[in-house]
Amino acid sequence: MNPGTSRESTSSSTAGCPSSGDQIRTKQTTGEPSMSADRFQNKAVIVSGSASGIGRASAVAFAREGARVACLDVDKVGAEETVSSIRAAGGSAAFFPVDVRDAESVRTATEQAVGYLGELDVVHNNAGANGYATIHEMSVEDWDHIFAVNTRGVFLSMKYQIPHLLDRGGSIVLTGSIIQHGSRPGTAAYSASKLALNGLARAATLDYGTRGIRVNVVSPGTIDTPMVRKSLGAENDEARFAEVRDEWVRTHMAGMRRMGAPEEVAAAVLMLSADDASFISGATIFVDGGATSALI
Repeated sequence: MNPGTSRESTSSSTAGCPSSGDQIRTKQTTGEPSMSADRFQNKAVIVSGSASGIGRASAVAFAREGARVACLDVDKVGAEETVSSIRAAGGSAAFFPVDVRDAESVRTATEQAVGYLGELDVVHNNAGANGYATIHEMSVEDWDHIFAVNTRGVFLSMKYQIPHLLDRGGSIVLTGSIIQHGSRPGTAAYSASKLALNGLARAATLDYGTRGIRVNVVSPGTIDTPMVRKSLGAENDEARFAEVRDEWVRTHMAGMRRMGAPEEVAAAVLMLSADDASFISGATIFVDGGATSALI
């Protein structure tokens, strides 16, 4: 399966899924749960790429556990829906527009978000873009776009976030991809841009570890998000999605043999962001149902 380039600035991942994934997602997302204070009570959190998918699930999960959440995205409508969902459940959230490719946009959004939050404790840098083509067939424009979102965008975000963490410490989690473990045909730009995040996280861990700043990467397998559905050519078509999902699982997936839910990735993000993970930094955690066990 070799879908075309997508220019959406939301979360993306690549791998597959049967019906059991639907059952888990239904169990975790049915209804509007009430917010309850827990690990992130009074914590100030920024989530980028929060308009849908993994970013939305992460923002909702942080708020459910007591955090104040700044939702950043280029997609105003989607991010405001995330904010509305959080507020309807009794949580605290606000939307701030950002184009992670643009330095001034990132600087402004970060300052606005911290102004709203009053401080900063936790960051989930999740905005991403994908695209599929072999190297000689990919346009320079598409290559630059993927790197601008996935790599430059994370650098810019951290550049303007870290000064707010230097005197208080905190956690930064980056959304990587299963592709960081083993590539697939037609994914040169996506693979290279996501693999770069491992180096960025490790370097930041060494630069800022003594300041109490932890930096980790969560690398999802194929997750049922709008971006993945679009990449699989099954956006807004449940019957088509079921067909291509099952084929993708049969040909690409090992381990649990299903697609993951955004909430399952969010759970890993919260685990790494919590104070209980105080000695975890520079790590890459695969949330892929065991698929990387078969990748070479």
